[in-house]
Amino acid sequence: MTEETKKPEDENVNISKEDKALLINTINKKGFFLEEKAYGILEQRQGFPILKKNFIPRNYNKQFNERAEIDLVFAQDHKNLIIECKKTDYSWIFPKSLVGSNNINFMVEYEDGMSVMSFDTKEWRVCYSEPMALMMDDNGKPIPDNKGGFVKTQPRQEDPIQRAVLQVLHQTKAWRWEPESLKAISFFVPVILTNAPLFYFDYDAGQIDKNSNLKNFISLKKVKGIIYNYSEFLDWPNAKDEREIKSVFIINIHHFSEFLDWIFLHNLASFNGSMKISGSENYNFL
Repeated sequence: MTEETKKPEDENVNISKEDKALLINTINKKGFFLEEKAYGILEQRQGFPILKKNFIPRNYNKQFNERAEIDLVFAQDHKNLIIECKKTDYSWIFPKSLVGSNNINFMVEYEDGMSVMSFDTKEWRVCYSEPMALMMDDNGKPIPDNKGGFVKTQPRQEDPIQRAVLQVLHQTKAWRWEPESLKAISFFVPVILTNAPLFYFDYDAGQIDKNSNLKNFISLKKVKGIIYNYSEFLDWPNAKDEREIKSVFIINIHHFSEFLDWIFLHNLASFNGSMKISGSENYNFL
């Protein structure tokens, strides 16, 4: 298009530095650029993976007459990562669970149906308790409300963590219906990828008073990622042992590459494999 034929609506909009910053901050409230960042990291992986963005699982949608959309799918070496991206202004706090094992519960499909395989893990914090979204800085310092009062908490009806967990498990079920997802043995790994700082909140039963209020806590520790063990039946066809506990991996975007190294260096069928990083250190998401 020449200068003579260029239409006014094709011209670049000139705005002030302040307005430009405001526009960028507003756009960044959406999760679009988190998906773009994650896609770029996945594109760099070696081998012959399946990589899909904003994928509509046609087979599932036709079978159940409903619409499911998956932010990102990355499949390689019998492992299917179904990734839900969540952008937020909040920090995510995962309270210690006083009951429940320290196990990863992988969904795996064999020729005769789906099962759940459970492995003990020492590289991860595991949580069963309901997480919370609080207004805190990257170092875990609470940010009070504008009146100097309580730390701002995400409203329960807008709880992004629980909503993301339900979404990614639903999307995992939907991806399973696609022929690309199935091999002789296929692992399905639901992942929530977020910009939120992640914290593990440690306490013991003695720190809860007779009125069921917490009096004190042991520690608040920033972590790279966490395993959230959630109770949900997906009702997959031919599910021979669909135990209710499914592990959802919740990962901070800064540590996404490290998580990919960790999961793709393991033989999940026996949960063993290389555990080295930089030739000497172990992967550690604690």
